Amino acid sequence: MISLFLIQKALLLIGLITPLGVLNEPYQFNASSGSVHFTVDSTWHQIHGTAKEFAGRIWLERSNDPSSARVEVKLPVQQFDTESSRRDSRMREVMAAEKFPDVVFKSAEFGEGCKFAELSVGKSCDSTLAGELTIRGVTRPQTLHVHALGAPTGISFSGKTQLQWSDFGVEDPSIIVAKLDKTVEIEVTLNLPNTSQTETQTPSVTKE
Repeated sequence: MISLFLIQKALLLIGLITPLGVLNEPYQFNASSGSVHFTVDSTWHQIHGTAKEFAGRIWLERSNDPSSARVEVKLPVQQFDTESSRRDSRMREVMAAEKFPDVVFKSAEFGEGCKFAELSVGKSCDSTLAGELTIRGVTRPQTLHVHALGAPTGISFSGKTQLQWSDFGVEDPSIIVAKLDKTVEIEVTLNLPNTSQTETQTPSVTKE
């Protein structure tokens, strides 16, 4: 159930790291470009989950200005997977997946510390990505801590954040013999190609 949180958020950091110097058109990405994982402690063991599917786009608010990059990501709650059908069913129930099918992250701005468009191979930097995360119809500010690494084909990104599912109005899914921790740890990875590659290798994602 907690898996959903990571997804949303996660997804959104991705957008900010685009190595694309100039985005003439919004760049669309999906789960083939990266991953979203989440971890929650319980009475007996840690619970690990993934977002099997997600889709998003990155664009520039101001032409030719990478610092104005914005990202939007949608994570279908039905695609959260903790390798337990019973647990996943309970997660979708408390997240009201039928009424609120997606977790959505929309970035507002990223902090100082990185000039993503100038990263050379082997060079890295750290920054933050601030935005809004919506889960179960509740929208709250969310910030991800981002690490970007220059690669031969573009930029490899990893990000971390944490949240409490109760902040989004999600019922405690714990059972009597297995209490879940209130904090969810989220890790995201994303590989973004350079400008020339995006022209021919943009992942297939349905435009809205």
